[in-house]
Amino acid sequence: MAKINFGGVEENVVTREEFPLEKAREVLKNETIAVIGYGVQGPGQSLNLRDNGLNVIVGRGGLLKPTGAEGDQADLYALAEKAVRLIVQYLPVAYREGTDLEAREHVHNASCMAGVAFTHAQLGINHSIAHALGGHYRLPHGRANAIVLPHVIAFNAGLREAAGDNRRAAERYARLATQVGVEAFNPQQAVRGFIALIEGMLDQFSIPRTLEKAGVQEAAFRKDLPELAKIALADACTASNPRRVDQRQMEQLIGRMYNGR
Repeated sequence: MAKINFGGVEENVVTREEFPLEKAREVLKNETIAVIGYGVQGPGQSLNLRDNGLNVIVGRGGLLKPTGAEGDQADLYALAEKAVRLIVQYLPVAYREGTDLEAREHVHNASCMAGVAFTHAQLGINHSIAHALGGHYRLPHGRANAIVLPHVIAFNAGLREAAGDNRRAAERYARLATQVGVEAFNPQQAVRGFIALIEGMLDQFSIPRTLEKAGVQEAAFRKDLPELAKIALADACTASNPRRVDQRQMEQLIGRMYNGR
């Protein structure tokens, strides 16, 4: 066991050396893990277990009934936007001060709101790419998503290359940016400010901005890149991404995640 200090609260944790993935696979090889009562995050955690070679099933019930119509999605947008505001405001506090129960409560609430929203509105290529990277390089799913996020926002908003289907996503990101205090004169500037805010949070939490800083070897990455893109394209989350993406675009996008270029 190891001791880790979470903002002043010392907790005992089992280390990877004590219980590596190979040991977990061996112990659970004839078992099926049932994820029950884990709320809206259950499906995401179950995918993570599946991607690491474990048998898993998950049950969930419907809370909202998405129809696909813009008006009927308003409740999902409201939940997602509120979650973002809470995370930006309180996650840094909870990270620095683990004994701040108010901040931790707000972060838990934000996690639940975001989970309800993405469970019913579905995900996008951020998770598709994180699944592919996690499976190849054993990156924790949350860390992989964090590294990927600024790049995916830039792609969906058309900051690097304009696309006919990026306007709506850019407007949504710009709306989020203004709600968390980013000042801008146009949607593109707002999106860039939103990305800068996220990158600043990565730095606060000591999360690397690139796959290179996360320990991925470049030679292996460049060799794996076409396969990573293929896997991400085939991921179930890709179909609900707000912008269409093909193999070439996916390779370019993932390629920039290695060192930011």
